Amino acid sequence: MDKKLKNKLKSVLPANSYKKGKDWRGYTVFLPVYKRGFSPKLPQVVLQRSGVIRASSYQECFEYSIFANTPQSDKAKSILIKRTV
Repeated sequence: MDKKLKNKLKSVLPANSYKKGKDWRGYTVFLPVYKRGFSPKLPQVVLQRSGVIRASSYQECFEYSIFANTPQSDKAKSILIKRTV
């Protein structure tokens, strides 16, 4: 990760470092990494699309957490269930 991108990420959501997460809803996702290993706040992520970088909303942080931690086959099932209900 280049220094310019890291500085932009830090200005949006301060952390010790960042790692790339799974792309989500057309966003490139960056996960903040803290020296203590956790943050007492909500598990926010940094989202980037079309050169715009922003912190996730509270709703997006939960939605991304579910997305990132759900096996792909379960995601397909949940989408199918939502469409048929």
